[in-house]
Amino acid sequence: METVPIFRGSSGLNTTVDPVRIAFNAETGIADLAVAVNVVHDKTGRPSRRPGYTALQAGSFHSLFCDGGECCVGQGNLLYLVNSDYTFTGIRSGMSGNWIDYAQVGPRIYYCNGVENGIIENRLSYPWPEDSYVGPETTRQFFPAPVGQHIAIYSGRMYIAEGGTLWYSEPYAYGLYDKARSFVPFSSRIIMVEPVENGLFVSDKKAIWFLEGKNPKEFTISQKTTFPALEWSAAIERIEIAKMGFEVSGLGVLFGSTKGALLGTPGGQIINLTENKAIYPPIGSRGAGLLKGDNFIHSLFY
Repeated sequence: METVPIFRGSSGLNTTVDPVRIAFNAETGIADLAVAVNVVHDKTGRPSRRPGYTALQAGSFHSLFCDGGECCVGQGNLLYLVNSDYTFTGIRSGMSGNWIDYAQVGPRIYYCNGVENGIIENRLSYPWPEDSYVGPETTRQFFPAPVGQHIAIYSGRMYIAEGGTLWYSEPYAYGLYDKARSFVPFSSRIIMVEPVENGLFVSDKKAIWFLEGKNPKEFTISQKTTFPALEWSAAIERIEIAKMGFEVSGLGVLFGSTKGALLGTPGGQIINLTENKAIYPPIGSRGAGLLKGDNFIHSLFY
């Protein structure tokens, strides 16, 4: 008697077609999944249940960050370090409670939330230091770091998004800003700043842009989408793009949108990873994302 495989594996979730119309390969036993709840899908096409979880701390937390140094998290108006045993060490209180963005620079972590900023060093929080100008005599005026909502370190400069303005510091002087000259304006509030090898992906409330180049005074700016990213949805970790099957080398950045999960390449291209398989809710403004192995785990909030 001829054997007909019923199910040997999955090619992933598919919400773009009616479940009764999902194609099935009778020779291989491979089909898309119409529904997937708490499912892990590996490279071999094997679906399995996602492991459960255990609560480590009770409470309402936000702004978790770790990029090779200390691990930080916010809770209300408090800022904590997360210790290796998952206990907390408080390092700042009395903050506004806004979500916090961070940038790891050597042993220091710079942070801001639109109202307060600072640095974390030696497991303590300090004011963001103001640098002194060193160089030829100049008539330029310099100011300390603006208190923005989003920050990123790229090519020796700190980039700070304050409203619709993207400020950039003097080279390797993250507390020194020429506010008359050193900025890139956008038409709406900036909600994401993510660096890759050859530039910065910047999203405002209307679209995603790529600022190509190492010197901000020589940026080539190009619009990449007609829709924005989800604020806070970018994964801290970068992914090797070649491992994903694309003919592009280098590290890419992953972030979410209402159009799907997006991959930003080192050269400024944006690839929608899910548009052919998954329909995302058309509304939403914030998200969260992390890279676990080769899986981009992300969410969308209304």
